[in-house]
Amino acid sequence: MLPESLVGTSELKDSISKKPALLSFINDHLDYANIKTLRSLTGVKRYLDKTQVILSTIRRALECFDEENTERTDDKKKKKKKSTNKYSETVDKLKELREMGDPFAELKAGELREACARLRSLLAALRRRDQELENRQRSVKKWRKACDVACTAGIVAVLACSVILAAVAAPAAAIAGTTAFATATKAVEPWIESLWDGWEGPLREEKDLIGAMRKMGWLVLQELENARLTVDKLKIDINAILVGVGFAISEEEIEVKIGIFEHIMPKKGNVEKGIDGLKEKLDSCNEKIRKAATEFLKMIMKDI
Repeated sequence: MLPESLVGTSELKDSISKKPALLSFINDHLDYANIKTLRSLTGVKRYLDKTQVILSTIRRALECFDEENTERTDDKKKKKKKSTNKYSETVDKLKELREMGDPFAELKAGELREACARLRSLLAALRRRDQELENRQRSVKKWRKACDVACTAGIVAVLACSVILAAVAAPAAAIAGTTAFATATKAVEPWIESLWDGWEGPLREEKDLIGAMRKMGWLVLQELENARLTVDKLKIDINAILVGVGFAISEEEIEVKIGIFEHIMPKKGNVEKGIDGLKEKLDSCNEKIRKAATEFLKMIMKDI
């Protein structure tokens, strides 16, 4: 957050209005770190809803498999005639699953990566601007210190001359000269200080604002990266299940069992965890982005 002394001040607003580059940074920050990121996350959440339907179908298919497996065991014990349609309900559910396909298939390839790339580009530009402001601040402080040293040297010189003048023969003139110089210095000093403050103040305010945008940008980037990695992992697990589904849709009992035991059941838990984890990350990311955007806007718009 910005320092409390800076929040909502007229100096900050003047600084922003007089600097198109700073205003551009603010617009890009609100656009990339907030609006477009929230839009991307909303898109991902739509596909997450489809994933929930797929998970429900997977669970139902496994339930059918357990039921039919139990029934077939009982049939064998009773020596009943085997059904010619082995695991028919299970296969029907697997066919439904195959028809659903990859829930993220319509998600634009690399959409989340592009959102992360936009944020990195903005953060890189903010870092460069922050470094420029840092260098300018150092330069101003350097010149201010040099000016203070020069003024101090001038005062010392006048005092030395006054001492010499008093020692030679004219103490009254020395006192009068020293008093006049001290009065003039005291009158000019606030004016000089105000000039330096006028140069340093806008630099400090802009640097604090850039720092706030960098902090918020990194927060959003980390949340977005976590969501992207979770989506990628979830897609891999779902595709692995779909491969197993394709193998298990068969009239051959052994192929159904291999598809269920080796491809679908081992990945089901991963998909469940992935869905829960992605939902939590999306909710957390949305909440943090909206909160950060609200605070940022309050910083700028306060008292307007």
